[in-house]
Amino acid sequence: MKRLFAHRLFAIAVISGWVLLLLPVLAEAGQPKWIDQLTLFVMAQKEIARAGSFDPYFAQLAQVRRVENIGDHHGTYVAMNRFMDMLEAREGGISSAVAEAIWDFCYRVTPRGYHDVSRHLKANPDYLKEWEAFRRMEERAALAF
Repeated sequence: MKRLFAHRLFAIAVISGWVLLLLPVLAEAGQPKWIDQLTLFVMAQKEIARAGSFDPYFAQLAQVRRVENIGDHHGTYVAMNRFMDMLEAREGGISSAVAEAIWDFCYRVTPRGYHDVSRHLKANPDYLKEWEAFRRMEERAALAF
């Protein structure tokens, strides 16, 4: 059991390292940084999870990337909210804990215009206050560099 935990911990460390290495490269390549962050987070959750298929989520994120790359903001909104629908339905048999972790991470990285705010307010009435506080903190950190 300790060995399994050590292997999972190692996998998480490796993926985290790739996140730190790849994000600047992908961002410079003109790819939307938030989609990269979300995709890498889903990859990490897949490594942690004990069950479920993540293929539908990666396929949907690929769709989000396609429409975002062509500048279709409405299409990105629709595709991103389909992704959120999938999380709510636990498609692929993923656990509630994994779906909620991905859901929460979406709050942090996805631009607000691509969220159905009413969905987030239903799940968390303090969403707007938390989102604004997080963005202010992020802006202060960016200015510090």
